[in-house]
Amino acid sequence: MTRLFFISVFFLAMATLRAQNNNGLFLTWQNAALADTVRLQALSDLIWQDYITSKPDSAFVLAKQLHDFAVSKKHTRYIIDGLNLMGNAMYTTGAYKEALFYQEKNLALSKRHKNKSAMSAAYSNLSSVVYETGNYARALEYQYQSMKLDEELKDTLGIATSHSILGVIYQAQKQYNKALVHFEKALVLAEKIKNDYTMASVFTNMGAVYDILGDKEKAHIYYDKSIVLFKKLQDVRGILVTQNNIAQLYAYNRNFDAAIKLLHECLELGAEANDQEGISNSAYVMADIYLDMEQYEKATEYGNASLKIGKQIGSIHRIAEAAKVLHKSYKALNRYKEALEMHALYMKMNDSLFSIDAKRNGLRQEFKYLYEKKAVADSTRAAGEDRIAQANLGRKKTLRYALYWAVGLLFVFGLFMFNRLTTARKQRDIIKKQKEESERQKQIIEQKQKEVIDSIYYASRIQKALMTNEKTIAKGIERLMK
Repeated sequence: MTRLFFISVFFLAMATLRAQNNNGLFLTWQNAALADTVRLQALSDLIWQDYITSKPDSAFVLAKQLHDFAVSKKHTRYIIDGLNLMGNAMYTTGAYKEALFYQEKNLALSKRHKNKSAMSAAYSNLSSVVYETGNYARALEYQYQSMKLDEELKDTLGIATSHSILGVIYQAQKQYNKALVHFEKALVLAEKIKNDYTMASVFTNMGAVYDILGDKEKAHIYYDKSIVLFKKLQDVRGILVTQNNIAQLYAYNRNFDAAIKLLHECLELGAEANDQEGISNSAYVMADIYLDMEQYEKATEYGNASLKIGKQIGSIHRIAEAAKVLHKSYKALNRYKEALEMHALYMKMNDSLFSIDAKRNGLRQEFKYLYEKKAVADSTRAAGEDRIAQANLGRKKTLRYALYWAVGLLFVFGLFMFNRLTTARKQRDIIKKQKEESERQKQIIEQKQKEVIDSIYYASRIQKALMTNEKTIAKGIERLMK
């Protein structure tokens, strides 16, 4: 049995922050003598407080008046507020195509006027709408963009809401641990700022996760906490979602009478508020319980009611869940043709909800957000360093110029030394070459000198060989003298 999750629209939480008398707000809006902005704010507060969740059709009519009056007076802030309110009213009734139309216009106008707060709200609302149509990857993309803006604005409520919605999207992809991490972060922030609306939605969502994981006792504790807050806030959608889940807990414990009684209350409450999504939810849960009770005709009756509304509002979740119940019911009734049709419809819807590409794109959006968050942190740190540098600019300029002079002097000195070293090296090379040449000339001269001496010695030997011995000459002279 599928548990229902409460995916909140960002600015609905703002309704809990305003506490003026509703009759006084209406009279303020009607008083033409007051300033336009005062009248517009009063009407906006009135819609948020008294109409958006309990009377969404009336909320849309009043939001249209607010928007048109703001356009005539050229008050951009309230034009944006009007578009946001009309989108939220359509979302509450389950008219997702219309909700998407108004929220996209809201986002475009907010971007044009660089209104980060309004942009964050529009992204968060768009995330909620496309989630209902089964586009999880786009829902994650929108919600991470919203949370990034909220972190830049240091908006605790916005960050808490983003974590809550991210938890719902991850839960829808059966990533329960990751969903609980986001829910717990949302709860800590919501408790910090004492925001009942966000706490209530997180309690419901955490209860649903623990319900799925089999911890029924903990699930009931969270549901009880949630229902108290939603009734205090008179939030119809929140009451319906939470009571539907409590009814399923009754059914799990085989207390079918209590479950069916609670679901009839939900159907009546949904009809009074014209909450088509809520009616579809309750009809589906009723069908699922009758299936467990083996009352298959009743199961097909409520299953078809849920399927019809699911198709009208374009909710893949409702279509898939209703088709699954109807498949089992028709099969039990031996109506195999209808059972086969419902099985094919369920598989088609389920494939679009849990496709591999959707999960891959979802992870890509998460990593993109984490990367951009790191880049923003780095940029912020760099900006802080720049401010510190500006404060010491005069001193750093002096130091920088001194450094430039020192580097310049070192450069000139380096050139001078390089030139001296180059000249000295050249001189050493010349002296070395001259020395080598002198040595070579010396060797040549010594060789020549040796050759001359050797020639003299040789000529002397020849001469001595040809000349008469001195003793012989002396004897010849003595004979002549005699």
